[in-house]
Amino acid sequence: ADVRLESVSGLWEHEQSDIIDPLLHILERDEDAGVRAEAALALGRFVVLAEQGKISERYLARIEAALRRVIENGDEVEEVCGRALEAAGAHDVPWVRQAISEAYESDVFRLKVSAVHAMGRSCEVRWLPLVLRELTSDEGELRYEAARACGSIGDESVIPNLVRLVVDPDEEAKQAAIHALGEIGGRQSR
Repeated sequence: ADVRLESVSGLWEHEQSDIIDPLLHILERDEDAGVRAEAALALGRFVVLAEQGKISERYLARIEAALRRVIENGDEVEEVCGRALEAAGAHDVPWVRQAISEAYESDVFRLKVSAVHAMGRSCEVRWLPLVLRELTSDEGELRYEAARACGSIGDESVIPNLVRLVVDPDEEAKQAAIHALGEIGGRQSR
């Protein structure tokens, strides 16, 4: 399982469609949850490429169907469902928005973290009220994901909130806030 996980992870720069079918197979059939979660993340690159018009719709349809099956599978491990949700986050369609909302409202911490991550991947301003709420969460992981989401969404109105996070006691949340300010840019960020 460790070798399979590292093999999938090692393909992080590969954007050719020849690995889509193997990744779909791994996502749906590998016996190890960690490997399935890594495959979901890898498929997320292709969702973004499809949104940019760089791969065909037929690939997106197959990826979307597989990610949806995983997200809606009540028997799947939370980590795998969360990573599938993160991967689908860039695809702006009603079922993805609904899945993000449901995961965010769930009592499952792992899914809430993935929902905030997916909000950022969507780059949609509609999620800002929830993302801003999580910038002040008691949980460092949620503050980290919320800061990253702010950077991805890129709305300058969040800069004061990110500035407050620059002195966060959680080092990763602090770094995410600094990175987000860099992504948003502008005089106020400087």
